[in-house]
Amino acid sequence: MLRTLIKATCGYPAISDDIGRNSKSIMRMLSPDVDPGIKAFMSVVNAAERHSQKSA
Repeated sequence: MLRTLIKATCGYPAISDDIGRNSKSIMRMLSPDVDPGIKAFMSVVNAAERHSQKSA
């Protein structure tokens, strides 16, 4: 669901710029077979939230 939100609002490049990680790394982190660390996952969630509030 988070992947869909990112695609629909700001895109992976914007999240990548916000948290300082490669966009491909973020895509892999959110894939079903990967268990990201809580710190990395929450940085993506927080960045997505900030960007979705900007576009609302």
